Amino acid sequence: MNGGEKVELTGALTKENNVLDFKNGNKILKAAELNGDLMHLLDDKNNLLVGNGGWSYTLNNINPINTGEINIISTQPDIKDSITYDGRSPCKIPGLLPAGQECYKLKWRIIFYADAGKKEPVSYKIWGTNWRKEGNKTGNMKIVKGANSRIMYQLNDDDGRGFLYLLKLDEHILVFTDANGKLLVGDEDFSYTLNKKL
Repeated sequence: MNGGEKVELTGALTKENNVLDFKNGNKILKAAELNGDLMHLLDDKNNLLVGNGGWSYTLNNINPINTGEINIISTQPDIKDSITYDGRSPCKIPGLLPAGQECYKLKWRIIFYADAGKKEPVSYKIWGTNWRKEGNKTGNMKIVKGANSRIMYQLNDDDGRGFLYLLKLDEHILVFTDANGKLLVGDEDFSYTLNKKL
């Protein structure tokens, strides 16, 4: 509130695999290094922290190197009926907004609906900034399995072409990517992260 109180801390940094421990006295802040541009804060058991529709626990490099690297392995989804994700992101999702359109942030709510037999998502409904006048957008989707067991959700438009791409970090966290699976890097205010509605 009112700009917040800024605190500067120093201490030791250790790294094991892609988990970083920032130590200050007897306090430890843990983060998963997703790549050279993104970190996601962890709990004390190294689980990704889950945010909500207004904020996430993803930190963005303010001078991104735009790497294609991803240091996390996701697991096959298991959805019995539906699952909902919320978030706010910057506006620079490739191909989403017309050139020259003013935008500060995008609000998201995406619901994935499962095929009962497969227990994996096959369709979606989006409520968000772009579809507010229409109410929502629905369509089909597919799961794309990439290198190193990565699981991506490709949301298709009315013509069956992919227009949104999300990488599953775990059951609770999705991050936007470009069509090639490269993680999008946010800014000081927003990340390209969606959080499962708990």
